[in-house]
Amino acid sequence: MKRWIIFGGYFLLIGLIIYMVASFSEVSKAITFLQDQESEIADDPLALISTTVIANNHDGSQAYVLNNPLYEESFSSEDINLTFSIYPLVEFKNKQALNSIAFVITDLSIDDDSALLSDNGFNVVNLSLSFSEEIKLGDETVESVSEPFTETFSNDMRIMIIKRDALMTDDDKYVDFTYISLSYELNSDRESHIVKLTNSTYNEVVLSDLFDESLNYDIKDVNKDALDLYSQYDLTNYKDNEAIYFDENLIAIYQSYNGILVKNISIAVFVIGVATYFLYFHKYVMIKYRKKQTLKKLKFEETKNSFRNNDK
Repeated sequence: MKRWIIFGGYFLLIGLIIYMVASFSEVSKAITFLQDQESEIADDPLALISTTVIANNHDGSQAYVLNNPLYEESFSSEDINLTFSIYPLVEFKNKQALNSIAFVITDLSIDDDSALLSDNGFNVVNLSLSFSEEIKLGDETVESVSEPFTETFSNDMRIMIIKRDALMTDDDKYVDFTYISLSYELNSDRESHIVKLTNSTYNEVVLSDLFDESLNYDIKDVNKDALDLYSQYDLTNYKDNEAIYFDENLIAIYQSYNGILVKNISIAVFVIGVATYFLYFHKYVMIKYRKKQTLKKLKFEETKNSFRNNDK
């Protein structure tokens, strides 16, 4: 019984190791895919969004994106420059689809010696969202959230993608954004404000002291109806549509990296096979081998003695 428990535990360990290798390989595959697409996405937010969806989901999901952002503005001051855009998109796989929202920063530069830098030497930029009603967030309800943007391969670009279904009330109604704010973190564990955008449907728009007052600080066009891209362009009419960006080649490029997964799992299986042999089988193989060698030796001695007896 004890032996079977040990065997069972060992095979569970093997399963865990293979799972971990597969998970690591998927991450490695996604990173390699993103790195190789860097030149394509460097100046193209739409390509960045589509590539990020494929890499983040790594399950065959793709995305089509509205060609023109619901909101886009470029902000420039003596120390801070950036372009901020908001795009609706649809993430889909086979016949399943859901609406998502992409927040993209391009042309980012922050000239501030007190700014906190990440391990990659990049500025840590946060996105804060305030809602028209409280939304469900796990076991809680909240009226606002704040999260850091995901870094890309350069300091001048950031992205965050949120599934629209995450922005729902307790009674499963979608909410609007009342405010959207950008900030960056400082070495002193504080944040430095960049810009605050307002939805004029809910509040009076407040202009910025840092940037030109003639810029657009109103996000009223980023509303519930506009974010429901799937109702406007579903899985039957998104292809070859001038209003939609979709690159059908991206998923094929991503899947071409499956060799990373196959190679790593093959190596893991080989190493596990060798380890299993020496742990459980080598001892018995050697016993059997020695027994054969002993029998051969005895047989040889018998034959040798037989010849000696015949000579007499």
